[in-house]
Amino acid sequence: MNKKKRHGLYMMISGVVIGVLGIVLLNQKPEVKVEERLGADFEVGNYKFTLEKLLTEDQRVKGLSGRTSLAPDKGLLFVLDAEEKAGIWMKEMNFPISIVWLDKDCKVTGFKDMALPESYPEVFYPELPSKYVIETNPISVDVAEGTDNLLS
Repeated sequence: MNKKKRHGLYMMISGVVIGVLGIVLLNQKPEVKVEERLGADFEVGNYKFTLEKLLTEDQRVKGLSGRTSLAPDKGLLFVLDAEEKAGIWMKEMNFPISIVWLDKDCKVTGFKDMALPESYPEVFYPELPSKYVIETNPISVDVAEGTDNLLS
C-alpha cells in the first residue's frame, strides 16, 4: 500500500474512533457530587433548610458557637475531610439544635434531636463514620440510621 492510501486509511480510522468517543461522552450523564446536592436544600420530615457550607477547619470548629439564633429555614453543613465519627459539642451555644450525620452516600449515620447548650462539655457522636454533619434548629421527627433521600 502506498503512503497516500495508508495516510487516508489512518485518517478514516482516526475519524471513526473520535466519532465513537464523542457519541459515548455525549451520552454519559455527569455525576453529581454529593457536596453539590448538599449545598442546596435539605429536607427532613416537613422541614426544609437552605444550608451554609463550612469547609475549613476553623469554620467547622466555630460552627454555630456565639450566634444568638439561626433562621428557621437555615442550617449548617460541615464537609469533613474524610469519613470519621465527628463529635459535636455545644460550646458557647445560645440555643438548642438538631444534628444529622451523613455518610458519603448521604445515608444517616447518626441523629441528635435536641442538643442543648447546657449539655456542654458533653460531645455527641454518630453511630457510624460520617462525611457530612448538618446542624439545624430542633426538628421533631424520627430520623433512623440508614435513612437516605433526605436531600431535595
